[in-house]
Amino acid sequence: MVFKLLEQAGIKLDLDEGPKVEKREDFFDENLDDFIKISIVGVGGSGNNTITRLYELGVEGAELIAMNTDAQHLSRVKAHKKLLLGKEITHGKGSGGDPTVGYKAAEASAHEIAKTIGDVDLVFITAGMGNGTGTGAAPVVAKVIKEHARNSGRFREPLVVSVVTFPFKTEGTIRLEKARAGIKALLQYSDTVIIIENDKLLKLVPNLPISAAFRFADEIIARMVKGITETIKLPSMVNIDFADVYSVMKDGGAALIGIGESDSKNRAVEAVKAALENKMLDVKFGSGNKALVHFTVGPDVNLGEINEAMEIVYNNLGAKSEIKWGARVDEDMGKVVRAMVIMTGVESPHILGGETALTTEKDAVVVPKPTSFPFEGSKSRGSKDIYSIISGQDDRIKDRASDERKKRIEEIFANSGIEEL
Repeated sequence: MVFKLLEQAGIKLDLDEGPKVEKREDFFDENLDDFIKISIVGVGGSGNNTITRLYELGVEGAELIAMNTDAQHLSRVKAHKKLLLGKEITHGKGSGGDPTVGYKAAEASAHEIAKTIGDVDLVFITAGMGNGTGTGAAPVVAKVIKEHARNSGRFREPLVVSVVTFPFKTEGTIRLEKARAGIKALLQYSDTVIIIENDKLLKLVPNLPISAAFRFADEIIARMVKGITETIKLPSMVNIDFADVYSVMKDGGAALIGIGESDSKNRAVEAVKAALENKMLDVKFGSGNKALVHFTVGPDVNLGEINEAMEIVYNNLGAKSEIKWGARVDEDMGKVVRAMVIMTGVESPHILGGETALTTEKDAVVVPKPTSFPFEGSKSRGSKDIYSIISGQDDRIKDRASDERKKRIEEIFANSGIEEL
């Protein structure tokens, strides 16, 4: 179960502000920020909520940036930097749930986006898929980050990891269609897209009201990003180097996250087993997938417990899988061990499209193949739907799109046997 995470999310209990991290005074440690620069960018309402939660938790070693088309919402966000997208297009009044408006607003603010984020090594982009700004603008933000690095002559492109939520099935077919197209667009310029299916949250904690489920999703994303960031930047029980994250996430494609907690006698093993069972996305995985495993533990946990738990991961994924792991001590965890497993290179109907069940269970969610993209409608400068634009199928930016990335997506479709949208 995930009672500690619920508690930390402020659900049914007082909101926990997270562990306090003492400021480092060592000269060399302070200058480590000059070597690995990390930014976390929240796009749209859902992404902004995650940024606020991260700000409340306190993330050491990363800059928190909020971007939105809604000036009122943006004014309430807690972040190090804020950027109002497309102020001449939306006049700060939001996208009205239209991803095309979100796309145009981000395109109009491309220079400001590049300037605000600057030169970085690792960027997490958080957004909710299915509405306007997150769906339409997040792919543009990913594209701008990659293009800015290339235009700046960087030795190595920054690693772009997008973390997105997929709507509840009760939110309707149109929103599901928008979300799927938005994820496909994000794949074009993100190295990895981690997808959290909201319906899976309700299976994990079935008695939560919808509003609390959204907050729980924010907490999962915030804790995951915070854990990875601080395990890279701060001394940890077992560190994850930036090179480790890069090797797993670079060209990772679609990814899932699983989460588990336990305070039993075999807590680390039970936490990992729960994480592998509590996947936030129904996918196929196995030998050959890459995985990043992060443990958050109390002060009394020893490495022997963690090593035993990692045997479970290796047994599930096979010898051919590349697996990196790390662990950080959080005094607030007490006797609880939390395991988060991120698995890249998975096959997901969210990306492949077509009329495909997202689960084999009797209550399967079926996403029908749309007859047309939901982003068609408000046309400008000869624009097509956002996926065509971001994926390079639009002639205006075709030669700027990544040929390697397009080839990778085409291979995913070819291997799936499902017709591309």
